[in-house]
Amino acid sequence: FFSSGETTPFELEFTVGSETDYTQILASDGISPIKWRQPGDEDEVE
Repeated sequence: FFSSGETTPFELEFTVGSETDYTQILASDGISPIKWRQPGDEDEVE
């Protein structure tokens, strides 16, 4: 993920337990800091 202070762009989607309604997403565009999007976040992408 990390080299020379940069982050490889990624989006990692996961659930906690079997609750698929509560999908968590860790994402980065490679420039901005890593964001943790939780259910109900304004910028959540479906």
